[in-house]
Amino acid sequence: MLVRHSGKIAFLVEAKRIAKTLSQKDRDQAVAYGADVKAPFVVLTNGTQFESYNSASGKRIRWNGKLSDKIPSKKELPDALKALRKDPTLTEVPPAKDSSLPFRPGLPLKQLNALFARCLNTIRKIERNEDRAFTDFAKIILLKLLEEKADSEGATLTYTYRFHELAEKPDVQADQLKTAAVSMLDDVKKKTPYGDVIREDFYLKNAKTFQKIVQELAAVSFRDSRADTKGHLEEPYNCGVYPSI
Repeated sequence: MLVRHSGKIAFLVEAKRIAKTLSQKDRDQAVAYGADVKAPFVVLTNGTQFESYNSASGKRIRWNGKLSDKIPSKKELPDALKALRKDPTLTEVPPAKDSSLPFRPGLPLKQLNALFARCLNTIRKIERNEDRAFTDFAKIILLKLLEEKADSEGATLTYTYRFHELAEKPDVQADQLKTAAVSMLDDVKKKTPYGDVIREDFYLKNAKTFQKIVQELAAVSFRDSRADTKGHLEEPYNCGVYPSI
């Protein structure tokens, strides 16, 4: 699929079937297609992963200095294209003005239930303690919902951490991810109306628990899920466990 901007080819999207493991053959194919149509860059995706490659060099593009799933938004695209036209082999695209969240797919109810089950099993397996597992998991979901709410409404959060950025941290930085999650919850408690209800800190102890759950939640969009899915997701808030989001 070709995406155009101002009448010219902006980039090419090579889409594979959902959840297919992206291979080097897929990457080479996408770059070849992009080069054939003289697209500045190509985006290879399986619906959950998004990889951007320079069509001229075949190398992966680092948006804002990061190998991120994020691709340029409508606001970012003109500046990205300008930089790539100035240097067709560019792989380090300069910082963008837009701080919106990267695209993530919504979930049908069945997949949402599977996601919840994986996260709760992660808590049981790593923490070896099921006490307050659902309560702590709901706190992390709250942080994700607040992030998506702020993004869709153009609001500003009281902290700068974002799930998709935390999810990219390597295993050796799992402690940093845990510290970030604790800090985010503390900010919510102190600086938002939810602090009147969420008075307890996390009971989770292991940094790997936070890492695994953040990685799971960072891969999806709850705001873009179907209405029945969002209703299921917000049950803890609608039944009074937490205030409505």
